Amino acid sequence: MFDTKHTSATFFSPGWPPGRVANGIVTYVGAIKDALVAQGKHVHVIAGSVAEGAADLPTFNLGDLPSRRRVRLLLRALNKVPYVEPTGAALSLQLASGLRRMQSQGLQPGLLEVEESFGAAWYLQQMIDLPLVVRLHGPWFLNGTALGMDEDAAFALRDATERRCIRDADGLTAPSRDVLEAVRRKHGLALPHAAVIPNPGPAISPEQRWTPATSDKQTILFVGRFDRHKGGDIMIDAFAEIARACPQARLVFVGPDRGLRDEAGTSFDLPTYLRTKLPLDVQERVDVKGPLSGEAIVPLRRSACVTVVASRYENFGLALVEALSYGCPTVASNT
Repeated sequence: MFDTKHTSATFFSPGWPPGRVANGIVTYVGAIKDALVAQGKHVHVIAGSVAEGAADLPTFNLGDLPSRRRVRLLLRALNKVPYVEPTGAALSLQLASGLRRMQSQGLQPGLLEVEESFGAAWYLQQMIDLPLVVRLHGPWFLNGTALGMDEDAAFALRDATERRCIRDADGLTAPSRDVLEAVRRKHGLALPHAAVIPNPGPAISPEQRWTPATSDKQTILFVGRFDRHKGGDIMIDAFAEIARACPQARLVFVGPDRGLRDEAGTSFDLPTYLRTKLPLDVQERVDVKGPLSGEAIVPLRRSACVTVVASRYENFGLALVEALSYGCPTVASNT
């Protein structure tokens, strides 16, 4: 990413800080920031939002500018403009404001890395004069399909704007060869300026790792959102079968409840799905933790017999990498 002309970089992160926000992009930005700083680089972070009471603050918080009301009004106006992806255009305006604020404070952004989501990078490119790198954290034609979203006009517009920002980026990075090749095939782009740079995983000391002695042979751990993308429903369906064969088995479910719609078009939140799919005595063997910090998940990794990653698609599954980094016995879908 760096050459002799670039000794500083700015990364956009949807939230901050790592460990407090359950988002793979946030985890990635935190890890790459620390690694580059250790090499003597100047790294800035522009965050979409910051967790209350966070000690590690980003260089700039978009939550400060502009106001939420102004964003809502802007989105309402952009929704009426044909061929404009409103979320991407609004995000680009916020990012441009953040960059200008940084520069007014004497900070040099260097090159800028932004995710491809909503095609915001293309709109931003029209407003700034910085080298812009797009990172393939999750193209919509892959993640939207995994979520079970309808492939309607809004789906097509987002897909088209993401293709445009990928095509016109100064540089492109992908966490895996699979996602890069999928983009090349889908969009018919050669992308000679692209490189595969895997997401960094955590370095875990031996005393923190999983051992048979610290694990409960009856406990299964799932860490991920309850939605179709992360396969929370697959985990619960599988546990229904496991519970019949293993009367002492327990499931610990960690992650936010985003809800999902099944193949028949029925919508569920997590409590409803559990009531619908599991007998009452099996429901009582599911411990729903909700979203937890990274620190709070560590003892759960060490105490579970096995960790399950049931995602319908991952471009580079950090939940899997983290489980393996701790030495946890792991079952993962082949995605």
